[in-house]
Amino acid sequence: MNVVEQEEIRLQKEKEELESRLKRKRDEFEANIADLFVKIEALNATYTSEYAKEEACKTIEGHAFTLKEYIAEVIFFCLHILVSLFIFMTQFSFGCCFLQMQEINIREDLIGWSQTEFPRLQEAENNLKPY
Repeated sequence: MNVVEQEEIRLQKEKEELESRLKRKRDEFEANIADLFVKIEALNATYTSEYAKEEACKTIEGHAFTLKEYIAEVIFFCLHILVSLFIFMTQFSFGCCFLQMQEINIREDLIGWSQTEFPRLQEAENNLKPY
C-alpha cells in the first residue's frame, strides 16, 4: 500500500469520525429541544392564575436563553465540522497533487530529463502538516 492510499484511508476514517460526532451532537441537540419543549408545555398546566403568568414569563425567558445556548453550541460545532471537512478536502487534494507530481517525475525520467522538484508543493505540504 503506497503513501497516498494510506493517507486516503486515514482521511476516510477521520471523515467517518467527524460524521459520527455530528450525528451524536445532532441527537443530543434534538433531545435538549424535546426536553425544553416538555418544560414549555408544562407551563400551561403549572401557571394558570394571573399572578402566576408573570412567573411563567420569567420561566419562558429562561427557557429561551437555554435554547439560544443550545443553538450557539450547535452552530459552533457545525463550524468546526466545516473547517475539518475543508482540511480533509485540502489534504485529499494534496494527495492528488502528490500523485500528479510522481507521474510527471516518472515521465521526465523516461525521456531523460531531471525530475522537477516542485518546491511550492513541498511548501504547501509543510503548511498543511499542522492540520
